[in-house]
Amino acid sequence: MLCWHKYKTGDIRKYTVDGVLMKMPSPVYFCLTYDTESFINYCNGVGSQVGWLNKLIYHIIPDSIGLLNITGCSDLHDVGFEIPRDFDTLDCAYRYYKQVNLDFRTNLRLRITFGTHIRLIRKTRLFIARKYYTLVSTKTGWISFMDGKVINGMPPTDKKVSEFYNLQK
Repeated sequence: MLCWHKYKTGDIRKYTVDGVLMKMPSPVYFCLTYDTESFINYCNGVGSQVGWLNKLIYHIIPDSIGLLNITGCSDLHDVGFEIPRDFDTLDCAYRYYKQVNLDFRTNLRLRITFGTHIRLIRKTRLFIARKYYTLVSTKTGWISFMDGKVINGMPPTDKKVSEFYNLQK
């Protein structure tokens, strides 16, 4: 059984479950493999620091679900939100955003499934993970993802980003 707390951010062993590498987009894998220093700088732990409320509650969000460490999943999600910065269209950015979130959900499920042997605890952790995935997949998550992104050479306005998200629902 892998004890994640033994491995530092950027150590590829932290991003495996039962010896298999977790799901991640190719830019995230490239960054983890070839630019570990940047990878480490992109990771901000579990929780968002966008907005005053998130900055306030960031310090009370645990880095685990039911005492099972999920920082590896969160690190990959953080880096997926940071890179790449340039997209051709808002639609391309949105598809990438959805993929990063789906990979996060998949990694949480894998981590919980392989890290929990007692059925009741596993079901409880999976329930909490579904709620967590729902939270990161909201409009606030989309706006956080788009912060600093460039669409076809120009940064999009907040209004355009919000309107695009509303059209996707």
